Amino acid sequence: GQWPRISSGPDWREVILGSEGTLGVVTQAVLRVRPKPRVQHFTSLIFPDFDSGVGCLKELADRQIWPTSIRLMDNRQFRFGLSLKPTSGGLARQAKEALAKFYLLRVRGFDPYRLVAATVLLEGDEGHVKYVGGATREIARRWGAVEAGEEAGRLGYFLTFMIAYIRDFCFEYGFFAESFETAVPWSRISACREAVEAQIRADCARLGVRGEPFVTCRISQIYDQGVCMYFYFGFNFIRLPEGVDAMAVYSEVEDRARQAILWAGGSVSHHHGVGKIRRQYLAPTVSGTGLRMLRAVKTAVDPNNTFANGALDPDSSAS
Repeated sequence: GQWPRISSGPDWREVILGSEGTLGVVTQAVLRVRPKPRVQHFTSLIFPDFDSGVGCLKELADRQIWPTSIRLMDNRQFRFGLSLKPTSGGLARQAKEALAKFYLLRVRGFDPYRLVAATVLLEGDEGHVKYVGGATREIARRWGAVEAGEEAGRLGYFLTFMIAYIRDFCFEYGFFAESFETAVPWSRISACREAVEAQIRADCARLGVRGEPFVTCRISQIYDQGVCMYFYFGFNFIRLPEGVDAMAVYSEVEDRARQAILWAGGSVSHHHGVGKIRRQYLAPTVSGTGLRMLRAVKTAVDPNNTFANGALDPDSSAS
């Protein structure tokens, strides 16, 4: 239906669109079109540590101040982004960056191995952007933030688009990297972050990975109840012990990292979905009763199992 709202029982559009192809395919769609924002403004913020950044995001949500986008990178991801920053720009730019570094580290006393960065995007008409931007800066200052400017904000979002290319580039040099995401309540952010990093490091060591694995995370979306957290991890697969399959190592590390997420109070996925790879986590997420309901809908609309992607197969480990 194309109505703005309807009260006719469960929302079957959500059931169909959330089924990942098990119930059918989309053959037509009606798009909702909105005017292009008149103003688009980037900015960035530096916080003394990750918890301060989370506190700022939580207050934004509590006060219903919603930037178009705000993303909080942990220290490791922030330093990784700095290593990719263009070095050109002349003496004036270098002097400006040196002064900013001096202010952060010497005047404000930020620890370079604890500070984190948030990139912010504001869109809308001029009045809206001014109001939301001003409120965001005011709240951020209360949490100890220092503004880092528009250019850093743009580069932060540019890094998001570069990550997939960086991953493929690193693979050619023996470094295997991937990402996964979850939705976490506000109260479980720190526990989830710590649990996942500890689990990945412990499993890499147990499975014979030599050298430190790369583990980092960022908060990419905020809601009233919590956030979306993206985790990135990678390891050197060339130096694995002889006979050890790199894909098997990756699969086990990712699988146990997802278990750590569930134990820490996160969801199996924020938006990537379940599919065949994560189907063993469907029953713990929706319950055995919920899984039987999904299979009943499947039987009703697709009795011949034409759309057999395997996510609801009775013989799967989610049974």
